[in-house]
Formats: sequence, C-alpha cells, structure tokens
Amino acid sequence: MLFADLTKLALVMNGPPSYTGIWQQSSLLVVAAALTVSVITGGCSFIFSEGPPHGHEDLVYFDCGQGLAPPILDTIEAAGSALSANTASNNDKLTDGERQRAIAVGIALAVVTAASAVYGYSTVASCRQSQELRLARNMRQQSLPPPYGLPPYGQPPPTWPPPRFELKTPAAPPAPAQ
Repeated sequence: MLFADLTKLALVMNGPPSYTGIWQQSSLLVVAAALTVSVITGGCSFIFSEGPPHGHEDLVYFDCGQGLAPPILDTIEAAGSALSANTASNNDKLTDGERQRAIAVGIALAVVTAASAVYGYSTVASCRQSQELRLARNMRQQSLPPPYGLPPYGQPPPTWPPPRFELKTPAAPPAPAQ
C-alpha cells in the first residue's frame, strides 16, 4: 500500500517515465531505494542500542553498546523524513489527499526515528557512564589493601584486621611410662 502511494507520488511529481531525462527514468527507482533505506535504517537504536545490564554495580565486567552509529542513522532518517514531509506540503502537483498522506507518512517516520535516536543517544551515554564507573571501581579495589580492595587473583580473601596469634611454648612431653 505504502509502496503504491510512493510510486504514484513519484509519477505525479515527475510525470510518466520517459526516455528524455535520466531523472524521470529513474524516479521510481529512487523512490523504491528511499523506501528500502528508510525501512532498513528506521528505528536502528531500538534494535541495536544496548544499555548497561541491571545490577551492573555489582559486576566486575559487563559489556554494552557504546557505538553511536545507530542513533546517527536514526537522526539522518528523521531529518530526511521531515524534509520529505516539507517537500510534499509545498508540492502543487499533488492532490489534497495525496499531499496529506505524504505529509502524514513523513511526519510519522520522522517522529518514530527521532524517538529512536533519542533512545539510542541516552542508552549510549548511560553505557559509557556505567563503564567509566566500573573502571574506577575496579581500579580502586586493586589499589587499596583488603578489606577495601580485592586480593590478588587466586588467593582467598584475608581477614582484616589479622587475627592475633599468641605463641605458646609447648608443654614438656610427658615422662615415658616404665
């Protein structure tokens, strides 16, 4: 349904395909490529951005998504969708119904991808902040003596303060029985 509307929009904007200009020949291809890119890249952050796990304060190591590629793609997609809605609103070759559909689709895609971009930027920031806190916590634990820090790998944790040992001289052995 949406593909048919976009095809009709391309035909109305550029006229039927002819062999006089390369833009008119490829208008349908451009619309199909734009639709494919918007479906593939729209909402990347909802899918690929990953925040820190719950309870990460107690974990010695964890991994989360620190890459900015998904929110940047969502930002570009939101700007392109808003631009397409603006272009459709200024196009006099469209009927009122076609114009309203094109504007609605552009605004809807812009809102969804902008929300995805905001989510992506916030999860990346949260992940980076929690990773920095984890590194600082691990460095503090390695540099302080027990009980504040961790013992070297493979050694049991010592008690603190150390237990007091009193050295007692052994009693004389009993006399042998005769």
